[in-house]
Amino acid sequence: MQFSIPLLLSTLFAAITTAQNVANTPPFTPTIPIEPFRVNIPLAKITEMNTLIRLGKLPPPTYEGTNRSLGISSEWMRQAKDQWANRFSWREFESRVNRILPQYIATVTSNKGDKFKLHYAGIFSEDKNAVPLLLVHGWPGSYMEFMDVVEILRKSTNPSYHIIIPSHIGYGFSSPPPIDRDFTLWEDASLINDLMKGLGFEDTGYIVQAGDIGHWTARMLTHYPGCKGILLNFFVPGNLSEPTPLGDLTNLTPEEIAGLQRSAKFSATGSGYAIQQGTRPSTIAHSLHASPLSLLSWLGEKFLDSMEIQPSIQAVLEFASTYWLTETYATCIWMYRQLFIGPDHGDLWAQMQIQKPFGVAQFPREIANFPRSWMEEYGDLVWFKRHEAGGHWPMVEHPDWLAEDIREFTREVWV
Repeated sequence: MQFSIPLLLSTLFAAITTAQNVANTPPFTPTIPIEPFRVNIPLAKITEMNTLIRLGKLPPPTYEGTNRSLGISSEWMRQAKDQWANRFSWREFESRVNRILPQYIATVTSNKGDKFKLHYAGIFSEDKNAVPLLLVHGWPGSYMEFMDVVEILRKSTNPSYHIIIPSHIGYGFSSPPPIDRDFTLWEDASLINDLMKGLGFEDTGYIVQAGDIGHWTARMLTHYPGCKGILLNFFVPGNLSEPTPLGDLTNLTPEEIAGLQRSAKFSATGSGYAIQQGTRPSTIAHSLHASPLSLLSWLGEKFLDSMEIQPSIQAVLEFASTYWLTETYATCIWMYRQLFIGPDHGDLWAQMQIQKPFGVAQFPREIANFPRSWMEEYGDLVWFKRHEAGGHWPMVEHPDWLAEDIREFTREVWV
């Protein structure tokens, strides 16, 4: 039997990484069942994905396919298919995720008595008194979107952090939502709060950073005693299913007016995916679960449209592959239905007052930006910064900026 030196080094490195992950324990004894976890997708699933990519057909040329304002570019899809089929390595990405993010599966019982497997990454400081920081992802992101921020904050000493990054129910390696009853945003937030309690952070408290659809989770978490404050990089003051109101612009700055105009444009021409996922989720789930290329076109457009710095094809393929290989597109879009037509929809927006101090990091290329004065109506806005560049994914585009925002906000609220 022959062994290559790269293979031996890879095996040794994996063993060292595993040992580090095992030693990376929370500062307090957990009160909920927790198991170490590493991403290890079965080879058969990877092989099947690669086969479906190669066999997948792209549509014939159309005028719409040449105009990015009308959806994903046919040329981009052609290049992405070629790279996915011939040069993309899931195993390399998987290895990077496992190296940067020690991961675990916690068993958490909901207030309805159901047990859920809640997947999370946990990066704990050697300083027991470090600040517990909960990072909450959105859609079509995942816990993996924070890898660059983690690389920065794990070295931070003033302050230092215990970093916890859960996967929402229905995402990644967490349990799917039940199929015999409805599942709400409040229940998801409750499970995440129970995770923080189970890790021992109820008495110390914790702060939250979130954007996109995760920003609603963060707002809900302010209703729990353990949450001491939230930092948002995305803020929506009203109902997603209603058009953006422009109203009286008299006292607004040019930047705020531009933000409202951008928000109105997104409501008019960029929010079709949210309406589809929120009102006919089963139909789109069946459509996208049938083909990796279909899923890529749907997810890829969202990344390309919402970033100021255009992501590499490689980066988009990493997210699309994660959704495909975990089979979670169908199980994750329940969150949109809750925002549009869920059973709590009528009361949901009335309950969106923020109960703890909050901050907002605003980026000019965000899909929807609103005036600071509007945000102040929803709670105690203690920190605000308007950046000169960046879009919907600051953790990917400008992780150093977001990391510094987190540090500044921490110093504002953590006493």
